[in-house]
Amino acid sequence: MRTKVQPSLNSVDIGADGHRQRVYRVTIARDSPATLATDLPALRLTASGNPARIDTAAYFSDPDGDAPSYMQGRSSDPDVATVATVANADASRVVTPQAAGQTSAAVAAGDGSLSSETVTLSITVEAAAIAPEVRIAARRVSRPHLEVALQQRSPGGEWNERLLPRAWFLQTSVPLERWVVSTPLQT
Repeated sequence: MRTKVQPSLNSVDIGADGHRQRVYRVTIARDSPATLATDLPALRLTASGNPARIDTAAYFSDPDGDAPSYMQGRSSDPDVATVATVANADASRVVTPQAAGQTSAAVAAGDGSLSSETVTLSITVEAAAIAPEVRIAARRVSRPHLEVALQQRSPGGEWNERLLPRAWFLQTSVPLERWVVSTPLQT
């Protein structure tokens, strides 16, 4: 807060006791109040997934109605996620997941005279779900029959036991380009 003292236009006043007094007009000029910030929501992303766009303007307000400018929030661990501004002085941020882990980014705004408190954007990047690797196993057991099964690779890299359909023999004497299907797998 600044205090500004200026002599009044009517600077002489005669007091009740006959003494001259100087009268001052005191003006207290207040700086623009700081931009207010609310907590940013935590982001949960998936590694190798789509980037998330967050509009930080929704979480800052200026009591004077001034248009705030936003300070770049950088990721504390860019190996987990990167944070970029969409356009210069724009409130939009794009968070791009890189690898599983946790990181954060500090974001602040100001109206040119005072800055807001810095708020933290918490970012959690989860490992991408890996689809199981499967293969079809087949063998001819007799002239018109083919035995089929499905195998899934274990996390250790070995192929698990064959999963058999209820009826696991298929006819091989079918017309060309016609699909032959099994019954559902036994679980």
